[in-house]
Amino acid sequence: MILLYTAIYVPFKLAFLDDFNTQNVSKIVDRVVDSLFMFDLLINFLTAYEDSIGGLIHKPNLIAKNYIKGWFFIDLVAW
Repeated sequence: MILLYTAIYVPFKLAFLDDFNTQNVSKIVDRVVDSLFMFDLLINFLTAYEDSIGGLIHKPNLIAKNYIKGWFFIDLVAW
């Protein structure tokens, strides 16, 4: 739902709606969406991942290294 909101409504709002007249509800929803994406970024540092032989890796330092080498910068730029 959040990705649909970001992919559809945000470009529409930027292109067609006046930012100065944006309703407070829209600003609140934008802040909630930003907060949820930040929470997702942080929770990825705690989520186990599967290694090449199918085992789950639970060590926080290995999880962080794997996430930083993979999706971290994409998620950071997208946030």
